[in-house]
Amino acid sequence: MKKTIFIVAVVLLALIGGIFLGGRIGIPQDKIFNTQMDSMGDMEGDDLTGIGESIENWPIEIGLIYAKDYSRAKYYIYTHKSGLYLGWFPWIIGDLTEEDGLVEFDFGERGKAYFALNSNNKITKSVGSVAYPNNEVTIEGPIADLTEGNRIFYYDKDGNEVMPSESFGMSG
Repeated sequence: MKKTIFIVAVVLLALIGGIFLGGRIGIPQDKIFNTQMDSMGDMEGDDLTGIGESIENWPIEIGLIYAKDYSRAKYYIYTHKSGLYLGWFPWIIGDLTEEDGLVEFDFGERGKAYFALNSNNKITKSVGSVAYPNNEVTIEGPIADLTEGNRIFYYDKDGNEVMPSESFGMSG
């Protein structure tokens, strides 16, 4: 009888724990990049590469996985939720093409994330309030920038500001 009560108690605890923790367990931060690489499906690992960025003490990690020939790309934003959650959770995942231009995600006072394929290296950037041509950095290849507070300015080869083709407000 005691054994049956013990088994029933263990099963009930497991069910209650499963209901409580369902959807509350994400993945470790060091697994995000490889998880996204694996999700590119039929492409071989040698054909793919990627970049990512995070800011210390900020619960956001961003990245861009792309084919070396720029034929296919995917951006991602993961978040580490506060409270009774374990691990990192996908917030936004989307496809990106050269035609999409510069895509911006605005986190309000926290900062912004920017993505672009930039396959012909036509974008230069300047961080903070100092505008081009005094503080520019040439970007070779795709962009996955995360900025905390400071604005990033992007410019084409002629010094004209490149505005985001799409901008999304993020909250949560």
